[in-house]
Amino acid sequence: MKEHLHILYNGESLLIKCRMALMLAYYADTLFQHNEDLFIQTVEFLVKSMHLYDGEQKALALQAADTLKTIIADVDLVMRIETFINKLVVDFSQMVSTTQLPGYFDIMMTIVQSYSDTLDKSVVGLVSALVSRIQSELLLLRNEGRRNNIIINQCWNVIRTICEQDNFVPYFLVRFDLNLIIKKGRIGSCINSSV
Repeated sequence: MKEHLHILYNGESLLIKCRMALMLAYYADTLFQHNEDLFIQTVEFLVKSMHLYDGEQKALALQAADTLKTIIADVDLVMRIETFINKLVVDFSQMVSTTQLPGYFDIMMTIVQSYSDTLDKSVVGLVSALVSRIQSELLLLRNEGRRNNIIINQCWNVIRTICEQDNFVPYFLVRFDLNLIIKKGRIGSCINSSV
């Protein structure tokens, strides 16, 4: 399997990729136990697949998200994932602005809750990305004449989860505040004009 992994992950067949993502949900803890590079490639395959939520590859994105949440929450895999969790948070931060994937925000909350001791300043970038997404969603709400949407609530839930972690608040509170204060004027103007 090691020799053909790149074909499975990068091949043209959507069905094979979906089945691979499903298989990984069940066997990720036993696959590549002695090869961290292949394990990291596996997680990267899942993250890359989550970007494909639009169009024909929606099934792959949904399965990849479900598998990734399972892997990240698996206590047997915590030590393996800790080695690259901050890179994973950076990758997820880049997805915040456009993702429509239902499980995305659940995965972020699981990462924050499960790896709070390991996360570094990458969490500040995540908060900034979440605040920016809230701003853009508020503008959409105002333009559409609606009062609320699920994305805004999910973004705030992730921010709340981050702020509830004891080891983030003392170290990153000033940076979190700056992200919220600097953008507050823009968020506030969106809220006021939509009321």
